[in-house]
Amino acid sequence: QRRTIPDQTGYCAVMNNLSSLFVPMKFIRLFIIPIASLLLFVACDNCQDCGQNSDGCEDGICQCKSDYYGDFCQTYCVNGVSNSLGICECEAGYMDENCLTLEREDFLGEYNCFDTSASIPNNYTLSISGSEGDLTRMVLSADSGFALNFQNPVEATIDYPNFWIAEQTPDGEGEGSISGVGRIIGLGDTIRINYNCIYPGGVLYPCSATLLKTKL
Repeated sequence: QRRTIPDQTGYCAVMNNLSSLFVPMKFIRLFIIPIASLLLFVACDNCQDCGQNSDGCEDGICQCKSDYYGDFCQTYCVNGVSNSLGICECEAGYMDENCLTLEREDFLGEYNCFDTSASIPNNYTLSISGSEGDLTRMVLSADSGFALNFQNPVEATIDYPNFWIAEQTPDGEGEGSISGVGRIIGLGDTIRINYNCIYPGGVLYPCSATLLKTKL
Protein backbone atom coordinates (compact mmCIF):
# COMPACT_ATOMS: atom_id res chain seq x y z
CA GLN A 1 0.00 0.00 0.00
CA ARG A 2 1.40 3.41 -1.05
CA ARG A 3 1.93 5.88 1.75
CA THR A 4 1.12 9.51 1.24
CA ILE A 5 4.09 11.82 2.06
CA PRO A 6 2.95 15.16 3.48
CA ASP A 7 3.69 18.28 1.43
CA GLN A 8 6.76 19.90 3.05
CA THR A 9 6.78 23.07 0.93
CA GLY A 10 5.23 25.20 3.66
CA TYR A 11 7.47 23.69 6.31
CA CYS A 12 10.63 24.42 4.33
CA ALA A 13 9.56 27.99 3.72
CA VAL A 14 9.03 28.55 7.42
CA MET A 15 12.41 27.04 8.30
CA ASN A 16 14.16 29.15 5.66
CA ASN A 17 12.55 32.28 7.05
CA LEU A 18 13.64 31.36 10.55
CA SER A 19 17.21 30.70 9.45
CA SER A 20 17.30 34.10 7.77
CA LEU A 21 16.91 35.68 11.18
CA PHE A 22 20.50 34.71 11.93
CA VAL A 23 21.88 36.75 9.00
CA PRO A 24 21.74 40.06 10.89
CA MET A 25 23.83 38.48 13.66
CA LYS A 26 26.50 37.63 11.09
CA PHE A 27 26.24 41.16 9.73
CA ILE A 28 26.71 42.57 13.23
CA ARG A 29 29.77 40.42 13.83
CA LEU A 30 31.31 41.20 10.46
CA PHE A 31 30.52 44.91 10.13
CA ILE A 32 28.91 46.64 13.09
CA ILE A 33 31.39 45.56 15.75
CA PRO A 34 34.50 46.53 13.72
CA ILE A 35 32.96 49.92 12.83
CA ALA A 36 32.06 50.60 16.47
CA SER A 37 35.60 49.71 17.50
CA LEU A 38 37.00 52.04 14.88
CA LEU A 39 34.79 54.91 16.07
CA LEU A 40 35.89 54.30 19.65
CA PHE A 41 39.51 54.35 18.52
CA VAL A 42 38.98 57.61 16.64
CA ALA A 43 37.34 59.19 19.69
CA CYS A 44 40.24 58.15 21.85
CA ASP A 45 42.70 59.21 19.16
CA ASN A 46 41.27 62.75 19.30
CA CYS A 47 43.35 63.14 22.44
CA GLN A 48 46.45 63.06 20.27
CA ASP A 49 45.19 66.16 18.42
CA CYS A 50 44.21 68.29 21.40
CA GLY A 51 47.59 70.00 21.43
CA GLN A 52 49.07 72.49 23.86
CA ASN A 53 45.85 74.50 24.14
CA SER A 54 44.17 71.76 26.17
CA ASP A 55 44.46 70.37 29.67
CA GLY A 56 44.16 66.81 28.48
CA CYS A 57 41.37 64.64 27.18
CA GLU A 58 38.37 62.99 28.81
CA ASP A 59 36.23 60.35 27.08
CA GLY A 60 37.68 61.40 23.74
CA ILE A 61 36.86 65.07 24.29
CA CYS A 62 39.58 67.73 24.51
CA GLN A 63 39.46 69.72 27.73
CA CYS A 64 40.33 73.21 26.47
CA LYS A 65 42.24 75.80 28.46
CA SER A 66 40.66 79.14 29.24
CA ASP A 67 39.91 81.25 26.11
CA TYR A 68 40.29 78.25 23.76
CA TYR A 69 37.37 76.58 21.99
CA GLY A 70 36.64 73.96 19.33
CA ASP A 71 36.94 70.17 19.02
CA PHE A 72 40.72 70.43 19.25
CA CYS A 73 40.94 73.73 21.16
CA GLN A 74 41.99 75.43 17.94
CA THR A 75 39.95 78.65 18.30
CA TYR A 76 41.44 81.41 20.45
CA CYS A 77 38.73 83.77 21.71
CA VAL A 78 39.65 86.13 24.57
CA ASN A 79 36.84 88.58 25.25
CA GLY A 80 33.99 86.47 23.91
CA VAL A 81 32.92 82.90 23.11
CA SER A 82 33.16 80.69 20.04
CA ASN A 83 29.92 79.78 18.26
CA SER A 84 29.06 76.49 16.52
CA LEU A 85 30.93 77.65 13.38
CA GLY A 86 34.13 78.28 15.33
CA ILE A 87 33.80 82.07 15.04
CA CYS A 88 34.36 84.34 18.02
CA GLU A 89 31.34 86.32 19.17
CA CYS A 90 32.85 89.29 20.99
CA GLU A 91 31.67 90.90 24.17
CA ALA A 92 30.42 94.48 23.92
CA GLY A 93 33.28 96.85 23.20
CA TYR A 94 35.60 94.31 21.52
CA MET A 95 36.20 93.29 17.90
CA ASP A 96 38.48 91.40 15.46
CA GLU A 97 38.93 87.66 14.90
CA ASN A 98 39.98 86.88 18.47
CA CYS A 99 38.14 89.74 20.25
CA LEU A 100 41.46 91.25 21.33
CA THR A 101 40.91 94.81 20.09
CA LEU A 102 38.80 97.46 21.75
CA GLU A 103 36.38 99.00 19.23
CA ARG A 104 37.14 102.49 20.49
CA GLU A 105 40.91 102.18 19.95
CA ASP A 106 40.68 103.48 16.37
CA PHE A 107 38.76 106.56 17.54
CA LEU A 108 41.00 107.64 20.40
CA GLY A 109 43.46 110.47 19.82
CA GLU A 110 43.78 114.14 19.02
CA TYR A 111 42.24 115.66 15.90
CA ASN A 112 42.24 118.81 13.85
CA CYS A 113 38.53 119.55 13.54
CA PHE A 114 37.07 121.41 10.57
CA ASP A 115 33.60 122.36 11.77
CA THR A 116 30.68 124.11 10.09
CA SER A 117 28.73 124.83 13.23
CA ALA A 118 25.97 127.33 12.55
CA SER A 119 27.12 127.30 8.90
CA ILE A 120 30.28 129.16 9.91
CA PRO A 121 33.53 127.27 9.17
CA ASN A 122 35.68 126.83 12.25
CA ASN A 123 38.92 125.05 12.93
CA TYR A 124 39.93 123.79 16.36
CA THR A 125 41.62 120.91 18.17
CA LEU A 126 39.39 118.14 19.47
CA SER A 127 40.37 115.08 21.49
CA ILE A 128 38.60 111.73 21.88
CA SER A 129 39.23 109.62 24.97
CA GLY A 130 37.69 106.52 26.49
CA SER A 131 34.86 106.74 28.98
CA GLU A 132 35.68 105.26 32.38
CA GLY A 133 33.74 102.15 33.30
CA ASP A 134 32.15 101.56 29.88
CA LEU A 135 34.16 100.17 26.97
CA THR A 136 31.43 101.06 24.47
CA ARG A 137 31.53 104.79 25.17
CA MET A 138 33.95 107.64 24.49
CA VAL A 139 34.25 111.34 25.25
CA LEU A 140 34.72 114.23 22.78
CA SER A 141 36.18 117.42 24.18
CA ALA A 142 37.83 120.63 22.95
CA ASP A 143 39.57 123.47 24.74
CA SER A 144 37.49 125.96 22.80
CA GLY A 145 34.33 123.87 23.28
CA PHE A 146 32.87 121.28 20.96
CA ALA A 147 31.02 123.08 18.17
CA LEU A 148 32.51 126.24 19.72
CA ASN A 149 29.59 126.23 22.08
CA PHE A 150 29.69 123.40 24.63
CA GLN A 151 32.39 123.79 27.23
CA ASN A 152 31.86 120.36 28.78
CA PRO A 153 32.66 117.06 27.02
CA VAL A 154 30.16 115.32 24.77
CA GLU A 155 29.65 111.56 25.19
CA ALA A 156 29.17 109.08 22.35
CA THR A 157 28.32 105.37 22.11
CA ILE A 158 30.36 103.21 19.71
CA ASP A 159 28.92 100.81 17.15
CA TYR A 160 32.04 100.32 15.05
CA PRO A 161 32.76 101.92 12.62
CA ASN A 162 29.99 104.31 13.67
CA PHE A 163 29.26 106.17 16.87
CA TRP A 164 26.13 107.87 18.13
CA ILE A 165 25.75 111.09 20.06
CA ALA A 166 22.50 110.69 21.94
CA GLU A 167 20.70 113.96 22.63
CA GLN A 168 22.34 115.58 25.64
CA THR A 169 22.90 118.92 27.33
CA PRO A 170 26.62 118.98 28.13
CA ASP A 171 26.50 122.35 29.90
CA GLY A 172 23.24 121.72 31.73
CA GLU A 173 19.58 122.42 31.11
CA GLY A 174 18.84 125.62 29.28
CA GLU A 175 22.33 125.78 27.73
CA GLY A 176 21.52 124.01 24.49
CA SER A 177 21.59 120.38 23.34
CA ILE A 178 23.44 118.28 20.79
CA SER A 179 22.79 114.96 19.00
CA GLY A 180 24.26 113.26 15.98
CA VAL A 181 26.16 110.42 14.36
CA GLY A 182 29.79 109.95 13.31
CA ARG A 183 31.80 107.43 11.32
CA ILE A 184 35.45 106.55 10.99
CA ILE A 185 36.53 106.41 7.34
CA GLY A 186 39.55 105.72 5.18
CA LEU A 187 42.53 104.21 6.96
CA GLY A 188 41.16 105.15 10.35
CA ASP A 189 42.67 108.62 10.60
CA THR A 190 39.56 110.52 9.51
CA ILE A 191 36.18 110.92 11.19
CA ARG A 192 33.08 112.63 9.86
CA ILE A 193 30.29 113.80 12.15
CA ASN A 194 26.82 115.08 11.30
CA TYR A 195 25.02 116.59 14.24
CA ASN A 196 22.31 119.00 15.29
CA CYS A 197 22.75 121.77 17.81
CA ILE A 198 19.84 123.44 19.53
CA TYR A 199 21.10 126.62 21.10
CA PRO A 200 19.40 128.59 23.88
CA GLY A 201 16.23 130.05 22.49
CA GLY A 202 15.34 126.86 20.56
CA VAL A 203 17.19 127.63 17.33
CA LEU A 204 18.31 124.42 15.58
CA TYR A 205 21.45 124.33 13.45
CA PRO A 206 22.38 121.27 11.33
CA CYS A 207 26.15 120.96 11.47
CA SER A 208 28.96 118.76 10.18
CA ALA A 209 32.63 118.31 11.02
CA THR A 210 35.63 116.50 9.54
CA LEU A 211 38.26 115.32 12.00
CA LEU A 212 41.82 114.56 10.89
CA LYS A 213 43.91 112.64 13.40
CA THR A 214 47.15 114.37 14.38
CA LYS A 215 48.15 112.38 17.46
CA LEU A 216 47.32 108.96 18.89
